[in-house]
Amino acid sequence: MSRGERFRQISGNMSVENELGGPEGEIESAKKRKKRGGGFSTEGRSGKPWNREEARVFQSVFGKNTLLALYKLINDGHFSELHGEFNSGKEASIFSGIDRYGKFVAVKIYRIEASDFSNMLPYLKGDKRFENIGNSKKEIVFAWNKKEFSNLRKMEEEGVRVPHPIAFLENVLVFELVTDEESGGISPQLKKAYQEISDPAGFSEQIVLEMEKMHRAGFVHSDLSEYNILVSGGRPVIIDCGQAVLLTHPNAQEFLERDCENVSKFLSRKLGYGISKEELLKRVLSSRKSEGEAREERKNG
Repeated sequence: MSRGERFRQISGNMSVENELGGPEGEIESAKKRKKRGGGFSTEGRSGKPWNREEARVFQSVFGKNTLLALYKLINDGHFSELHGEFNSGKEASIFSGIDRYGKFVAVKIYRIEASDFSNMLPYLKGDKRFENIGNSKKEIVFAWNKKEFSNLRKMEEEGVRVPHPIAFLENVLVFELVTDEESGGISPQLKKAYQEISDPAGFSEQIVLEMEKMHRAGFVHSDLSEYNILVSGGRPVIIDCGQAVLLTHPNAQEFLERDCENVSKFLSRKLGYGISKEELLKRVLSSRKSEGEAREERKNG
């Protein structure tokens, strides 16, 4: 089985082809699209009608405005095909896709009506980049999506291992799909893959180093845990960066302490890497000093 075949098996059966609407951005009926062989079809990749779960996903995620956003992103060349949903949370669904060069991408779609914008506000308010956002659910979700793209781009520029951001529009975010080099499938969460890590101490140290790089880049992840770290090629990749805040955010220290507590507990209990919340916090905070100063401080305890 080739890597592509293996990936498609893992990524799901629902297929959304590369045309989402007609001329002038008009969304055509499913019946018309089916007749002309493109667009959103009521058939899965197997050619059989969608099952109940696939139909539910379509109805809950693909509203008219979302379809228009997807159509624009495809028209602009950011991806060409959208396939199965492989991850779903309270606010968003993530689909696998393919760009025009045949590379895999992830397409994250925030469900505007289902999103709990009250949970988003503490991470937006206090961020100088988003001081003038409105109070409607749509405005908050759009700002959150823009923030996630901006955070990923800046973190990547500073050397943090995050998925490469490709494009965003309204409630849709397109970014690199992190895959496993050996299986060809989607990289698993640390929560699910920690027992397969061959060098737990080395992997744990890499997580700490990523936290240090993030802090030097001026960010606190604010929700870092084993659920938001992927295992790819034996190395960690940090994901779900929408709630990451700048160090100037009024709650940045509180969020950092929470991150350090969550990460230190997991590393100690599951990977046998004995680092306390206080030790991890000290390392991350000292990372903004010169490398020489940080090493000397760690050496002297």
